[in-house]
Amino acid sequence: KFVHARRAIGVSAFFFAVLHVRYSRFDSLGGFGTIFSLPIRSQFGVYLGATALVILSLMAITSFDKAVDRLTFPRWKRLHQTVYVAGVAIFFHATIMGSHFSNKTGIIPFLYYVATVLLVGIHIYGLYKKRKQMQSQI
Repeated sequence: KFVHARRAIGVSAFFFAVLHVRYSRFDSLGGFGTIFSLPIRSQFGVYLGATALVILSLMAITSFDKAVDRLTFPRWKRLHQTVYVAGVAIFFHATIMGSHFSNKTGIIPFLYYVATVLLVGIHIYGLYKKRKQMQSQI
């Protein structure tokens, strides 16, 4: 079921990221000019978030069948594999910028880390099954 919902999940992630930027940058912090007044560590967190947003934007723009046809499948696939870079950037953005991460032993950081480990584990298991299936075809 998740395989069939990937496109919708990815586009939804992009829209939630845009809403997050709109709220955090403009309502909470007063615009993009305030970035340079943040501590260096927080600026790094903002840059990680911006990197992830650019990747999610490119993926959302190219998430339609016509985009796949125009780019050709190998190029489209390579672009969409940058989701892993975005995922790492989002992980560190959240841990650096998230107000819930000021206390690393709280319940929210714990659940975040458990969910991350589960997600990575499920992905590794899927790669293992795919590799095993390919080897049985040889």
